[in-house]
Amino acid sequence: MPWNDPDCLALCDTSGGPFGDRSVARVFAATWQILTAVAGTGLAVWATVHYTRSSRIARRGALRTLLPAVIAGLAWAYWAIALLFPSSAVPPTGEILVTAFAWRAIAATLLAIGLTWLLLDERRTLSAVQRITEQLSPLPGGGSLRTALAGALGDPNLQLVFPLPGQGGLVDAAGVAVADDAARVGTRRTTIEYRGETVAVAIAVGSAPDVPVADDVGEAVRLAAANERLLAAVRHEVLELRASRRRIVETGNAARHAIERDLHDGAQHRMLGVLHELSLAQVAAATAGDTVVANRLAQAIDEADAAIESLRRLARGIHHATLTEAGLLAALEALADEAPIPLEVEAPADVRYPPEIEATAWRVVADTVAAADRLDADGVDVRVRQVGDRLHLDLGIDGASGVPDTIGLADRVGAAGGTLTFDLTESETLRLHVELPCV
Repeated sequence: MPWNDPDCLALCDTSGGPFGDRSVARVFAATWQILTAVAGTGLAVWATVHYTRSSRIARRGALRTLLPAVIAGLAWAYWAIALLFPSSAVPPTGEILVTAFAWRAIAATLLAIGLTWLLLDERRTLSAVQRITEQLSPLPGGGSLRTALAGALGDPNLQLVFPLPGQGGLVDAAGVAVADDAARVGTRRTTIEYRGETVAVAIAVGSAPDVPVADDVGEAVRLAAANERLLAAVRHEVLELRASRRRIVETGNAARHAIERDLHDGAQHRMLGVLHELSLAQVAAATAGDTVVANRLAQAIDEADAAIESLRRLARGIHHATLTEAGLLAALEALADEAPIPLEVEAPADVRYPPEIEATAWRVVADTVAAADRLDADGVDVRVRQVGDRLHLDLGIDGASGVPDTIGLADRVGAAGGTLTFDLTESETLRLHVELPCV
């Protein structure tokens, strides 16, 4: 090109301009070559620095454009520096300039291919996210945005977490608290903001491009992220409420167990001691021939026996000791022996479940038996079985004059993380089905 050859430049300038002077043309050509060498070196340095400062994942996508840029910059700088030497030292058709020309052509081709690939990839991403915005509803379900973005960006491992409003911590779409892995090696975070507030953080663990949140399509993504954040916060509150209810139930069960133990080991033993002393006094009075005192002591003994039995029933009603010692089946069988109406029990033997689950299951059966007795039912049957990680209780109340209040039972079961349903389709039998987690 004429800018690089002072002789050509001087010959081309036929208008009598400044380049007609060969010395001026030579200075201009040398200046042009120096600027070209500086620009080429600067391009290579910039591409190298940008590559080294990128994350490991971002380098994969940047390599297709930054590497050709480094080669192109070095090739142009090498070619420009070679032209600074006289043609006698570096002939225009010599090996040096021919090699530099070939490298320039190869680097320019690779750079063009890389830029074209980058533009097509961004266009593909934009089209994919546009399809996302068409599919997203104003109030998407939990996880729909993450699934859509992961599919559109080609990163199935993409994570989408949400900061809790007004408090610290991150949660996923289901409301479960997650650890902040900002420092984890090999991840790239994209903050999604809506109206000046961070509503979501996309954590990429693959080589997919960033989440597009800086254009018109990004506005739809930001709105969807804000909606999912609200849903995630509500789900988190529900999980916290369930955990709080479970802790309350566990604390109540522990307190009832402690009361039952205190009644059994304290008040009941003392009553038995009093009963023993009364029996001795009654025998002494009868031996001494004092029938009046002996009769009165006999009445006191009967009253003490009745009080002890009432105390035992009270203690068992608070918490059955057999439940802790021998498990659910033994406790239900003991309940069947003491129940005011017939209770049939079918349960696996020698199987133990978490203490709070056993206590909840026993309490549900005991309360159902008590409610059935108040409704003049003919009897209750209960079947206990484990299905996967759930404990199933199937209870049937036969011949009841009404329907028991299941609100209290549902609250107790729900506090333990379970569910309760009932079936009134059978005219003579009310069916209750309870599911409790047992792992």
